[in-house]
Amino acid sequence: NHMKFQNWTPELAYFLGWMITDGYVSPQGIHVEIASKDKESLDHLHKWIPESFLLGPYKRIKDGKETESFRLSVYGAEVKEIFSKQWGISDNKTGREHIPFEVPEKIVPHLFRGLFDGDGGCTERDNNKHESYFVSSSRKLLEDIRDIHGGNKGRKIRTKKELKRKKKNGEARRFMYAWEFGKKESRKLRDLIYVDGYYGMSRKKEKMFRLF
Repeated sequence: NHMKFQNWTPELAYFLGWMITDGYVSPQGIHVEIASKDKESLDHLHKWIPESFLLGPYKRIKDGKETESFRLSVYGAEVKEIFSKQWGISDNKTGREHIPFEVPEKIVPHLFRGLFDGDGGCTERDNNKHESYFVSSSRKLLEDIRDIHGGNKGRKIRTKKELKRKKKNGEARRFMYAWEFGKKESRKLRDLIYVDGYYGMSRKKEKMFRLF
């Protein structure tokens, strides 16, 4: 059912958020790969796309530690063409992620919830100055999120200092950028993205409501 990938719905918007942050296209189709601790999100997407394949776990070494991930794949040339041409999702997009399409106002909460589940989070601090954030290797993506969500006055987009270190093999690590919010603006973000009982990753949703 390719129509589900062509016309705006809350579910498609949420899925596009994942595709922009943690997804990619290949000659065979489209794929989303995430850490095993958040497999519940792929389970949710798999129910929405019963034609998809949920694969894994895959084990790999990252920064000297073994990690485990799962992948959701939807195969077919037509699906790949929809996401490449209609939605602008490219292969090898790391560092070049952006939002290349117009987003209807009623769709923004669902797209942002997918973006947040993919590349967002919360920081709990002992001094009660908790923060929420979007993080990406693409400054352009964070600028797009900021521009679409113009009513939320987050802080300036900044380079995350702790991610400027060298890799163990001596190669320079890719810069990461963050757009962060204090408690007041975090509450606005929370109330925007968690609407009408639609799915959001339980780990992040619980933390957003507990901290803000």
